[in-house]
Formats: sequence, C-alpha cells, structure tokens
Amino acid sequence: MRRKKSILRVEILAGLIIGAAAAAVVVAFILLMLVRIDIASVQVNGIPGTAPGPSGESEYTALLDLYTWLLWGFGAVTLSLVILAVTFSGYLRKKMLTPLRDILNEAENYRKGSGTDPETAGASFHELVELLNKRDKELQQMKEAAEARADKAEKRSAVILSALGSAVFSIDSDDNLTLFNRESADLFSLSDDDIGKTFPYSKSEAGRKVSSILKSSSDNQAVADVAFRIENEHTRETRYFSVTVSKSEMGEYAVMINDTTCISELERNAADQKAMADIGATSAGISHEMGNTLCALQGFIDLLARGHSDERTTRIIDETRREVEEARNLINSLCDLSGSPEPITEIIPVSEIAELCLSECKRCKIEHKIYSEGEPNARVRANGKLLRAVIRNILSNVRDSCERAGVEIDIKCTEGELFLSVADDGPGILMDTEDVFRPFSTTKTGDGNMGLGLTVSRRIIRSFGGDIFCRNRKNGGAEFTIKIPWS
Repeated sequence: MRRKKSILRVEILAGLIIGAAAAAVVVAFILLMLVRIDIASVQVNGIPGTAPGPSGESEYTALLDLYTWLLWGFGAVTLSLVILAVTFSGYLRKKMLTPLRDILNEAENYRKGSGTDPETAGASFHELVELLNKRDKELQQMKEAAEARADKAEKRSAVILSALGSAVFSIDSDDNLTLFNRESADLFSLSDDDIGKTFPYSKSEAGRKVSSILKSSSDNQAVADVAFRIENEHTRETRYFSVTVSKSEMGEYAVMINDTTCISELERNAADQKAMADIGATSAGISHEMGNTLCALQGFIDLLARGHSDERTTRIIDETRREVEEARNLINSLCDLSGSPEPITEIIPVSEIAELCLSECKRCKIEHKIYSEGEPNARVRANGKLLRAVIRNILSNVRDSCERAGVEIDIKCTEGELFLSVADDGPGILMDTEDVFRPFSTTKTGDGNMGLGLTVSRRIIRSFGGDIFCRNRKNGGAEFTIKIPWS
C-alpha cells in the first residue's frame, strides 16, 4: 500500500513541477508583455521633458522588436509547458507507473501479506522463480512425451509400410525425397543418402516412368491406378506396376507403386485358358477331319508308289510320307495340349536343340547364324515335337514378314536356364509385344492366318515350365526369346 502511495506521489509531484514551470513562464510572459506596452507608449508619446529625435526613435524601435520576439518565444514555451503538463501525467501513468503497479500487485499475490517489506517481496520472488521452474519441467515432460509418441508413430508407420509389400515414397514441393521404404529402395535404387535431396528419377527405369506420371498429375490432387511396365533386358521378363499418387495442399506427393505382375499374369492366363478351351472344344472335330484327310492322302501316296519305282519319284514319295506323318503327330500333340496342360516330355540335350534350329532354318529356307555358349552338357525337359513346332512358327513368321529376312539364333545356358533367342532383321513387331501372344491377334493378311500360332507357342513353352517373350530391337527387327529351366 505504501508503494502505491509513493507512485501516486510521483504522479502528483511530476504534475506540480510541470505546472510550476508553466506558471513561472506565464508570469514572465505577462511581465514581458507589460514592459513591451510601456516601451510602445514611450515610442508614441516620447519621454516627458525630452524632444524626440531620429536616433531615439530607432533605438526604441529596435528595443520594441526585441521584446516582441521574446514575447513570442515565451508564448511558445508557455504553450509547450501547458501541453506537457496536460499530457505527461497520463503518459507517465500509462508507460511507467501502471505497469509498475501491476508488477507490485502480482508480486504481493504470491505470498500472504502486503508485500511492503523486503523480506516478503523476496519470498514472493523466490516462489515466482520456483513456479516458473515447475512450469518449465512440466513443459519438458510434455515435450518428451510428444517425442516418444512421435517415435512410436514413426516406427508403427515403418512397420505398416514394410507390411504393405508395395513401394511407397514421399517428396516435398521442391521434389526432395522425404520418406521411402525397402521396396522403394529396391525398385528405384534408393539409399539413406538420398533423403533431403532431389529424387533420383534417372537412376532406374521405374524412376523415369514415375517421373512422367508425376508431371502429368501436377495439376491434379490425386492420380489412381496409372499402369506402366518394365522389361528386363537380361531375363527378358516384363513386370507390371500400378501407381497411385496423392497430393497435399502444400504441394507434397505420396506415391505408392503396386507390383501387379502376378495379377496381370493371372488375367492373361485366364484369357489364354478361355481361348484354349474354345480351341479345345473344336479340336476334336478338327482332328477328326484332318485325320481323315491325312489318311486319304496317305492312301493316295501308297497307290502312287505302286506304279512308280524310279529313284526320283521314290524320294519324293518318302518325303511326302514323312510330312504327312509329322502333320499327324503334330495334330495329336496339339489335341493332347488343349486337353491337358502337361504334355508328355523327355530329356533333350542342348546340342539337339541346336540341330533342331538348324534343320528348321533350312526347311523354311531362311539365312541363319547359330551361336551356342554356356554349359555344353545342359539338358532341358520338353516335348521335342512341340518345341520344333514353336521354333517353326517363329521362323515362319520371320519369313512371312520379309522374304529376304535373316535370323541369328543365340543359345545360352546360364544360371540353370536355357535361353534361345531368335533375332531377325525384318520390320519388327507392329503391335504391342504382349498383344502378339493373345488369341486371334495377327497383322497378316490372307487365308489361313487365324492369329493362334504364338498363342499356342506360349502355351507349349509354359507347359515346359518356361516362358516366351518378344521385343523390338533397337537397330530394327524383332527378337523372340524362349526360356526353359534345366532338367
């Protein structure tokens, strides 16, 4: 209470000092005004008992001007002091005395008593310090608890991302990588050193594909189920992916890439199974009609052989019989294949496969080069007749695409698998490289081209546990690759 009274006294004393100064200036102003009036009257009426002269008038005029300026100066100072007296008290109260009064009021509230003695004020200050320390500890505990919750959430998110089985990463508005999981590291060749840096799109084929998708989605909030595929040049395998992109209001992207290769394979296999089922439904009738035709042809050949015994005719008839028998065996094999996915197989050495390719090149009258490298004693389990039919179908397609086309056949045995590649220098594949294996897909014109050759060929190779791929070569032409595991 005593301090509050002291503050009040300061306010009153400041007002009195300024008021006294203003009063003194006012008194001086009044005295100066009276003196000026006397000087003016003297200048007008003159000093009694003296005669006015030019020098006296000029002196009085100069003195009158001086007092006039002093009068204006005192007037300005008086006005300033009056204004200061009116405003200073309020300014002092607002800027200094009121905050000081609030501080003293708060200090007195920390301890019972009036806070007027130094001991009580010191105790209040110590309690204030202790309260601040307590609040600081509480804030520190809250911070540690929040950090612990954030760590748990981050670990939980990492577990969820790992369990997804999908590649997930996020980038900020400046295209800097902020988060990725193990699947993303494998797909995009990422490492911890890439965090905080521009996403390395150019390090992988998948990165280049995703980069184009993100550029196309820059104006959209989200993009879902955008598909792309990647072909492995070494294994000739094709992987299919589906991309989902989510964009935040801050311009950040969250990208999830799902490997849909298995789903795509199942869909294609289902389509192939349906197509093969349709083929199998008519295979019995075709086999019957073709069998009858071949039997009749065989009979005519036998009749023709009875009347001609010269060497040339005998050679032609023998060759015709072999062709008819081979056609009959092929029809029986295809009928068995359409009814069962597992044809009768045998162990075939790689050397025999090379001879088979050579004989089919000669049969189709195609210029050829055959290379073989790798394990010379490798063997595969396959059906020789069906494998020959597949190679013949590929070579026939090469011959039909370009009469003067040549082929290079490369046979490699590496890592437990046989790779047989047939590369030509023709016009290449004029449709999607996966569409060529779909039933009834063909670019040929004319009778007899149903678009089933490569469909049946893929079914045959897959029945051996392998697969067949194709691609367009960079320098022109097409390349078909057959992959069969070792036996």
